[in-house]
Amino acid sequence: MNVKSRDSLLKLAKQGLDPEWIELNEKGYKDHGDIGYLWQFRTQAVVEYFETGRPEAYWDNMRRVGELQIELFNRFEAGERISSDYVSDSMVNRVVDCISGGNFDLIPTLAKLMHKVKEEKNFYNFKLLRHLFSNTNASEDIKKATAYAKKQRKWDIAFNDAIVSLIDRNTDDFNSALERMMKLYKGIYKYEVPEFKLIAIDALFFIQLARHYRMDVQVQHELIPQDLIKPVQLSR
Repeated sequence: MNVKSRDSLLKLAKQGLDPEWIELNEKGYKDHGDIGYLWQFRTQAVVEYFETGRPEAYWDNMRRVGELQIELFNRFEAGERISSDYVSDSMVNRVVDCISGGNFDLIPTLAKLMHKVKEEKNFYNFKLLRHLFSNTNASEDIKKATAYAKKQRKWDIAFNDAIVSLIDRNTDDFNSALERMMKLYKGIYKYEVPEFKLIAIDALFFIQLARHYRMDVQVQHELIPQDLIKPVQLSR
């Protein structure tokens, strides 16, 4: 990506960090757990990384996404007026953001919360990630998930295959799935928010996990900054 394109996307992303907008998001989060406040930290993660060149800026902001999702569950269970939609299987999106920052120490807590969620029947991404994080038997859900994914988009097939390869610790299948994902990436996120056009957050999520599980993966792509990949010794 050339500097002009990157700067243009950064400018668009920073519009979501307007001080007045941040203040409204924070109030919404305090009042009723509005998850727009969590998305703000994803934006900050990407913007601050490119502006400072510090991978820690990305890791720390994405950690905050996970911490706030955990906090939402605690507030919901304490009886606060938090929408059940904010603690539903849609939390998988915040899990992806959080773990894309290599925050592996939060996995046990996130897995515990994922077991409290009543997932949609065909939301197999959520089910398989829950198996992965909890180290539970995924064989039946893998069969169902793979059959279901084959009827969906090529992106869904690759995403499903990436999760299954992590469960199986199959490096060859993982590399194949990631290669397919990145070939499809720009098309799938053509109309998405600018953060996804600057960093392939989903792919980074998978790579961080693969290395965390000691799989020897080597992925080179302009949308996957190599310095954001946590060194293996830091993922223990």
